[in-house]
Amino acid sequence: MPLSGTNVGVIGAGSIGSSLALLCALRGAEVIVCFRSDGSLQRCKEQIEASLNLLLSESLVTPAKAQSARQKIAYQTGIDAGLARADAVFEAVAEELTAKKAIFAKVESVAGNQCLLGSCTSGLPANAIFAETTNPDRAVVTHFANPPLLMPAVELVPGSRTSTGTMTRAQSLIEALGKEAIILKADTPGHLFNRIQFAMLREAMSLVSHGIASAEQVDQVVKYGLALRLPSEGPLEKIDLAGLPLVEAVASHVFPALDRSLEPTYLRRLIADGRLGADWGNGIYAWSDESRARAVDRRARQIIAQLKLVGKAPAF
Repeated sequence: MPLSGTNVGVIGAGSIGSSLALLCALRGAEVIVCFRSDGSLQRCKEQIEASLNLLLSESLVTPAKAQSARQKIAYQTGIDAGLARADAVFEAVAEELTAKKAIFAKVESVAGNQCLLGSCTSGLPANAIFAETTNPDRAVVTHFANPPLLMPAVELVPGSRTSTGTMTRAQSLIEALGKEAIILKADTPGHLFNRIQFAMLREAMSLVSHGIASAEQVDQVVKYGLALRLPSEGPLEKIDLAGLPLVEAVASHVFPALDRSLEPTYLRRLIADGRLGADWGNGIYAWSDESRARAVDRRARQIIAQLKLVGKAPAF
């Protein structure tokens, strides 16, 4: 087991934290999940069980391996001395800068001096997150795409004071988890994943908000058109394969028409109307607990199928 003898702390018991905790346990680490309430603990355990059931049904783990992983995960309320033995701590809470800064200040007070500090932020600046840490040289953004258990690429983003040694350790840890480390050269809002994703999201929301297409139509053209090529053809490969003169000709017509909004007006309008997303029963679509669960399960199984096709099926 690649991480046998390694102790990992995961702060946050939501979808990212629970998936990451299970990943670490399946790869052999001893894991402590830090949670805020009994409710979050219960949801974390339920999500871990759902993930294990998925892996079992896809024959990606054995029942013995699943049970071993369960036994490697411990739980504690808050951040305390339980993290003293941690070799690495991953913060996986909501995208609130103040909360993240406070977490790392607390972690430093209980973890050892050699503990690697990783933030799973989706796009907040590394320097801002680690601004109040005593040793920012050992801190790095470790952005796991959701769900961490399945998604291969992990972005590693250094702050201005992150040491070369920390980047090397972080890369080794990510690779020991069976993932591919994507090391960014500079800290930029959204990193790579979300800069690209949100460029598409902005255009998708613009098309719907201006009545050009329905939400269903936008999702259909992505799921049953664009997305089918992406596992084997990245956007820049696509340009070369299509031929740059052709792409330049199309871009000359399309670029001026693309949305250039600097504020997420459409999202704010939905939120003001009480449409907050699947967890709340409605967002762009209407949701039930059952339809949300089906969508999450469908997403996970589709990711697994795609990874098998390209020879990158997760191995635990």
